[in-house]
Parts: sequence; structure tokens; C-alpha cells
Amino acid sequence: MIAVLDHKDSFTYNLVHMLQLEDQVQVFDQEEAFRLDPSLFSTLVFSPGPGQPEDYPASIQLYQKARGHIAILGVCLGFQLILHAEGAQTVRQEKVLHGVRTSLLTVPDSQAYRDIPETIAVGRYHSLQIDPKTVPTNVEITGWDKDASIPLSFEIPELEIYGFQFHPDSFLTDNGQKILTNCLRGRLES
Repeated sequence: MIAVLDHKDSFTYNLVHMLQLEDQVQVFDQEEAFRLDPSLFSTLVFSPGPGQPEDYPASIQLYQKARGHIAILGVCLGFQLILHAEGAQTVRQEKVLHGVRTSLLTVPDSQAYRDIPETIAVGRYHSLQIDPKTVPTNVEITGWDKDASIPLSFEIPELEIYGFQFHPDSFLTDNGQKILTNCLRGRLES
């Protein structure tokens, strides 16, 4: 079963509906993060949401509790939250992108982008980004903004942790369901 931690974003249930194509999903409000037992789930998903990672200390603690025990996936704020917990810094982007489709240059042999073209269009909805100079060495950047050298996805493969700054759940993103499926099914193939 997949646990989705909802950071009260309008995209959360788009993501939930896509995840339900792969497994049963249970949604929890982010205010319940301190009570969740990650061992009851196969995967923990950190949803998009407003603000920045520092605004959600209970979510960061839940990530640290789940890390290394179950698969973890983060989208938008969830992406930033995971990388913040790993030691990266979030900074304001030069250009705010809300509802904008941009090109993503992928790492084709990564788990998330198996059988997906090297360049795809993705839907972005964010004003913050991860400072690429602060990404820790244990994190593999698997997708970059083709024009601005901004990290847009990552994997920590040995721990089955995946993150996307863009929204796989947006109609603006090519192959969004396939990307999620690749991450969720990766654990079944290893």
C-alpha cells in the first residue's frame, strides 16, 4: 500500500489517482506525519504543497524515519523536502514557472526514465528550486532543465528514493504515468 502525505495542494489528488493505477493508496494530512508508521506501507509519497521544506518539520522527520526502509517518492515540494533533508538548499528561482511546459533532459538509464525519450516536455509549477551546488554526492540527478541547468529529478537508487520538481501528474508532462510506474515497479524488479 502507498501512503501519500498531503501538503494541501490542489494537485495531490491528481497524483493519488495516478498512483491508484499501481496499488492501493491511503492519504494522510501532513499534520498527521508525526503519527505515521512508515513500516505499514510499501511506499511513502510526499505531495506538492505551498511554502518551502522548512515549513514542514514533521514531514522531514517522517522522511528520516522512512529512509532506507521503504520506497519514497517526492513531487514538487516533496522533491525539495527530500533534498533538504539530504542536505541540499532551496533557493528562489530567477524565473517563476507556474503552469509552464519546459524541456527536460533525462538520464536514460535511470529507473524513472526507462523506455522514455531522452528529452521530454514536463509541467512545472514552482518558484523555488534546489541549488545545484548543494546537492549531496549520494544523490543522482536524473533530469535537468534543458535550458537553465536546474535539477528537476533525482534518484537515490540503493534506497529507492525518487524525486521530481516537475509534476508527473500534470497534463503538461509527457509520459507522467510511465515515470511513476517505473519508480513504483523498480522495487519489484530488483
